[in-house]
Amino acid sequence: MMFRTGAALIVFFLLFFLETSLIGFLPEPLRFFPLLLACSVYAIQHVGTPVGFWWLVGEGFAFDFWKIGTVPYETLIGFCTGFVGIIVARHLFSNRSLYGVLGCATICYGVQQALHACFLWILSWRNDLFVSWSAYISFTIWQGILLVILLSICFFFARRIRFFFRHLSLVSTREDF
Repeated sequence: MMFRTGAALIVFFLLFFLETSLIGFLPEPLRFFPLLLACSVYAIQHVGTPVGFWWLVGEGFAFDFWKIGTVPYETLIGFCTGFVGIIVARHLFSNRSLYGVLGCATICYGVQQALHACFLWILSWRNDLFVSWSAYISFTIWQGILLVILLSICFFFARRIRFFFRHLSLVSTREDF
C-alpha cells in the first residue's frame, strides 16, 4: 500500500512538472497538451484505477498552492472532474473501446472547461477582469483536439500502459472504486 502511494505520487509529480514546465515551452498549439488530464482519465476509464481521480485533485491542489491555475479553486474543479470521470467510467462507457475512453475524456474535459468558464465569468463580472473569450475558446478547442489525439495514442499502447501500471502496483488485479 505504501509503495503504491509512493509510486502514484512519483508518477503524478513527473506528469505535473512535465506538463507545466517542459510542455509549456513548446510552440503555440502544442503547449496546450493536457497531459495530466489525459493520463488521469485514461487511468480512471481504461485501466480502472481510482488513482486518476487523485491525480486530478492533486493537480488542482498544486495549481492552487503555487497559484499558477487559470482560476482559483482549481482543487474543486479537479474534484468535480474526477468525480464525473468515475461516474461516467462506471455507468456510461465501456473500458474496452476507444470510443468509451474518448467519450469519458470528452465529458470530463467538458465539465472541467465549463467550470473554468463559470469561474472566469464570475471573476470578470465581479472584479472587472478582462477575459479574452476568443482566446479562451481557441485554447479550449486546441486542448480538446490534443486530448483526443493523446488518448488515441494511449489506447494504441494499451497493453504496455497497463503493464506499466501493474508493474508500479498502481492497479491490482481486482481494483475497485
